[in-house]
Amino acid sequence: HQSLQFDDSTIASERNGQQLTAKMHKVECMMLGPDSDFNESLTCNDILQYMHANPSSPPALILLALEKLCYSRSLAHGIFDSAHSRDLTKLNENWIEVLAATMSNHSSNEMVQLAALRTIWSIVAHDSGYASEITLVCRILVNTMETHRHAKRIQQCGSGLAACLASNHASLMLSVHSGAVVERMGEALYFNSPSALNALFKLLMASRQSNASSDHLIETIGRCTNRECRGGGILTNAMDTILGVMSDCPKHTGVQIWACWLLWVLFSHESRLNSCASRDLLSTLISNILRHLEATTTSPRTSLAVHESAICLLSSISCCSDDLLAGKDEVFSRVVAGIMLAQPKSRTIAMYGCNCISNTLFIQDDTASVLLGAMRDFEDEAVADIAINSILLLTKKGFQAILTLLENDRLVDSIVDCMMKHPNSSSVQIAACDILSSIALDTIFMMNICSHGGASRIISSLYNLSEDSLVVGNALMALSNIIGVCDPAILQESKAPERILCAMEANQMDLCIQIQGATALWNLGSPHNNLKNEIIEFGGISTITKAMKFFVASKEMQEKGIIALWTLSSLVPLEPSAISRAIEAVADAIAAHLLSAGICKHGLGALSTLASSKYVIEDVDTVIDLIFSCMWMHASSATVQQGALSALSKISIDPPTNQVFQITSNDLDVLVNTMRTHLDDKCIQENSIVLIRSLAFCPVNVKIMGQNPFLMGLIKSSMSNFQGSLRVNVEVLLRLLPSDNQ
Repeated sequence: HQSLQFDDSTIASERNGQQLTAKMHKVECMMLGPDSDFNESLTCNDILQYMHANPSSPPALILLALEKLCYSRSLAHGIFDSAHSRDLTKLNENWIEVLAATMSNHSSNEMVQLAALRTIWSIVAHDSGYASEITLVCRILVNTMETHRHAKRIQQCGSGLAACLASNHASLMLSVHSGAVVERMGEALYFNSPSALNALFKLLMASRQSNASSDHLIETIGRCTNRECRGGGILTNAMDTILGVMSDCPKHTGVQIWACWLLWVLFSHESRLNSCASRDLLSTLISNILRHLEATTTSPRTSLAVHESAICLLSSISCCSDDLLAGKDEVFSRVVAGIMLAQPKSRTIAMYGCNCISNTLFIQDDTASVLLGAMRDFEDEAVADIAINSILLLTKKGFQAILTLLENDRLVDSIVDCMMKHPNSSSVQIAACDILSSIALDTIFMMNICSHGGASRIISSLYNLSEDSLVVGNALMALSNIIGVCDPAILQESKAPERILCAMEANQMDLCIQIQGATALWNLGSPHNNLKNEIIEFGGISTITKAMKFFVASKEMQEKGIIALWTLSSLVPLEPSAISRAIEAVADAIAAHLLSAGICKHGLGALSTLASSKYVIEDVDTVIDLIFSCMWMHASSATVQQGALSALSKISIDPPTNQVFQITSNDLDVLVNTMRTHLDDKCIQENSIVLIRSLAFCPVNVKIMGQNPFLMGLIKSSMSNFQGSLRVNVEVLLRLLPSDNQ
């Protein structure tokens, strides 16, 4: 073996004599011998030297040499288990020229060509450095496949070699022989070669850097179509070609995988899809693809790789415009859900499946199940994020979509569990709070959320991510929706008042959060006096009044703030300083939005509760003028009038001193106008007479009343209309008023 050394003179003499030397004969004997002799005694370079010296050897010897060489390289890289030593020697630099010469001398022999292609494939597959002569390798590939274009095995083997080369040299292959490799791969599609699909996928991915190369490649693929889409355009023709290969080999795993990936690339060309003139043909192709995927992915024997490539293709299709997807929602969602249910442990399928749903917003019976399954089965935050946000988008479709989601009994449980798994994920917490807010349709659903720990998780979000305004805003909104049915013990244990106020303090410049915070405090305090005390203890009055003062121009902020202050002041004693701040905030709100009936109504109601003593009010005259202004501006609103009369009754007399504030003739005109406008409203008439009676204890006020020509007539009219309840107050009032007025 060690004496097998070749030089040019020896090779020349052996050729001239047209006989094998003793050295060549020894190599032949080794090749013809058992594998053990070959592996222990013959190197790959020995075989290459033999082929270099004897390019015209009989095909049988050439085939054997190629087989030994192919086996040796596979053995060297551990492809086969063997006790034989591995030949790790680097091949001679001229290895490709040797094989090219051998193939050229046996160009018509399909067996030699096939064996040579397999040998080249085995060499370049395990060491990309051997593919440095990519131009020569591609030329060999193109010439062989073109010469034997009707030989199925050569076409398939050549496609495999092309796919192998394209893994590292796709960009260079596109330029070799003006794209001849692409032409050969296109022709190989006639043989339904999965390797041709593989090679075209890699080449197409590389061609995305150049539109010209990409157009040529897509056009080449499209030439193989013989279906109804011919003439529809290069894109539809290419898609039809690939779909045809998939349909011809429905059980071939490799074909299905690489066809899906190739279609995925084509559907990723958004500009081509948008500019495609054959929209109807493209829509038909999408329908055919969906039907094919439904047929091939529902089998229990379908592999994970097929499912993954199919879901990626569906994700790309889901990005198409609405006109292309119109009428396909049922089959699309059915295929996506089927794949996700078949492979519940695949992260890739979970991610792309959720993406399909979020892009199309198609919903059917299993949609909620697969999304919730993805959230439960993966600890991965990215999967949970896209799954829960897909559910959120579905809730935005409307009431019917929400009802469809609620048919799944594990919806609330899974949402709350997802919040618990990812407490620091802003995206997850935002989506979860928004979903819980959307599905809180009635008391039953609200109680269901609370019973699964929804309120506690929402409050935890406020604490963990208090500086994230989006989280805080959505959490406050969700909490406001369910807080009315939540167990007070749970709210106290979760420190709800403190968490809400801390979140408001951390986001003082955010108007939405201040509005939602005031709403949450209003809802929190409405049914629970214990929680009112906690809110006041943690500075709730101060927080609300600061927000109202800072956002005085916001009607919603003022209205929500007024209601919150009104709620907190009901049935709970407040410190004089707190009452004073609250009254000032309410008065400022009314003054800023005097034309708003809602703000005036709620503001006057809050004043009637807060103003238990006029000495708590720093500027009582201003507040009284403001109340009369509300009555004048909203004379036709019964609720505003009732609130104003109630507030004036509280402010008119100070119980400890029995002092009555003095009115002006203009003030009395407002009261008279109220009574005249609402003659049939018993509450307004009664409250007006009670207020006038209280004001009549001041002599100055009595004098002003005596000067009004309409007051006495309105009082008598009220007594006539509502005799029983008003009689006593009217009789007292008549005794107080001057007799000449009567």
